[in-house]
Amino acid sequence: MNPMTKIIITGDLNTRDSKFGVNHEENHAYLNEFLLAMNIISNREIPTREGNTLDITLANDNAHRQIIKHRILHKLNSDHNPTITEIETEQNPYNLHNAHL
Repeated sequence: MNPMTKIIITGDLNTRDSKFGVNHEENHAYLNEFLLAMNIISNREIPTREGNTLDITLANDNAHRQIIKHRILHKLNSDHNPTITEIETEQNPYNLHNAHL
């Protein structure tokens, strides 16, 4: 993988690992090596579903530097509270068709 690659992973990871939530007691060793390369962006203290932090956002170092803000929206039309991660882009993604100019 290119060392300059920016990776953001976000979603309902559906794990109650203590690395992701203060109310969690599980410890999944298979996550340890993976998390050496990723930063946990989510706030471990804010649950996203019934006292659990299941909706997680992770980013590698290159992407982490471009995160402006991460927040949790409280109660939409779901049993999970959705998350929003704002990132700074190096290029306007809506002008990609002009990138060759």
